[in-house]
Amino acid sequence: MVTNLDVQIWQDAVKGINEYGKTDLTQEEWAALMSLNNSLSSSNFNSEESRRSYRLLKDSINRHDNNPVLQRHLQNFIALCEKYSNQETTNSNTRKKSNSTRIIFIIAIVLIAGFVLAKNTEWFNNLFSGKQQTEAQVEEFVNEIEALQELDQNRVRSVYVVTAGYYDGDDSEYYVDSYARKQQNNAILHPRLWNDGRIQTLSNKNSGSAHSVFVAGDDVYVAGEQNGYPTLWKNGVIQQLSKEQGGCANSVFVSGNDVYVVGNDDYFATLWKNGVPQKLTDGKDYACANSVFVSGGDVFVVGMVDQVATLWKNGVAQTLTGGSEANSVFISGKNVFVAGSNSDDGAALLWKNGKPHIISKGKDNNANDLIFAHSVFVSGNDVYVAGSTESNRAKLWKNGVEQKLTDESGSAAYSVFVSGNDVYVAGWIGGYATLWKNGVPQRICNVRSVFATSVFVK
Repeated sequence: MVTNLDVQIWQDAVKGINEYGKTDLTQEEWAALMSLNNSLSSSNFNSEESRRSYRLLKDSINRHDNNPVLQRHLQNFIALCEKYSNQETTNSNTRKKSNSTRIIFIIAIVLIAGFVLAKNTEWFNNLFSGKQQTEAQVEEFVNEIEALQELDQNRVRSVYVVTAGYYDGDDSEYYVDSYARKQQNNAILHPRLWNDGRIQTLSNKNSGSAHSVFVAGDDVYVAGEQNGYPTLWKNGVIQQLSKEQGGCANSVFVSGNDVYVVGNDDYFATLWKNGVPQKLTDGKDYACANSVFVSGGDVFVVGMVDQVATLWKNGVAQTLTGGSEANSVFISGKNVFVAGSNSDDGAALLWKNGKPHIISKGKDNNANDLIFAHSVFVSGNDVYVAGSTESNRAKLWKNGVEQKLTDESGSAAYSVFVSGNDVYVAGWIGGYATLWKNGVPQRICNVRSVFATSVFVK
């Protein structure tokens, strides 16, 4: 029996394969996918066809190196098949100890009967002649996928949000931004994790802030800082990433068994892989890494070196034309999307494969205001960017068109995440941590000067 959690994983994988594999999968791979999908539906993997389909699909993963998103969904689908195949094998072996002779006899009769009844059918001939599945069969499977997608839209999602500070003390004349590491008016910044209404304080005694959240399986990772040290929390357990004070962890990404964190360690833009640091800069100029994304074995990091927007791919730096800082990176297929800003003219920018596109012109748009693009997320053909203005007004753009979040000037949007048809944005309104879902704001904390800096939806 497939568990409810695995049903969600199954639906997500099938949805992703359909979305990203329409033009990449061969007819043979589609056929294998259909076979395994039926095996998952019936929880029956004890057949040569299922094993053959499993081997074919598993061997095909490396062929899709140019489509890492498809690869990831295929890997999740195959891992699920492997899990239930092992369960079925175990159960089958137990039954065979007492029933092997009878089962073999029954199978033999069924196969002979099936051969006699079906040997002249097109399906039977295609199956034993090794012909590829027909377009009608592929279309039928796609329809099944779309039905699963509809079910997926109705499933309950779990939303994770982290805040840049939570404090005890007098809130008068007190203000904290997403990178604050100070104490004032007897207030202590507490990094916190919000999950579906439940709040977890990551550090009670020490000053700190949380800047990024990522969920992989049952594990929740949060990147931030505590007492000025770059810090990673896994399920609430703290790991200090550097012995040097004066740094911060700004982003976390999990790929397979590897955990990637980026930030700054003193003057150095730094990438930590499983806790081991790799300096991306030489320390001559101040530098900071703001976002990390792993795709197809490649590690993409964006940030800033001496007020110049920079992209690193596997440690090799590339200057992003026209920008002073790059804040967020997202990989979709072969495309690299980066959100950032230009402090000179106040423009919010989106780079696609290194080419800059102006989202908002800022000062050049007859507005004496800087515009900041903080976060980018790609869903299908749609590109979402969250940001804010220097005068504190939250912004969200979809394919370059501004979407309304709030009319209040005291607001900002720091992170965007899309799940299904729902768009989630984390930020603040009036000094209160806020989560928008499809444009509707929800206050997630009733204490002022707390900002929601990152959102992840599972």
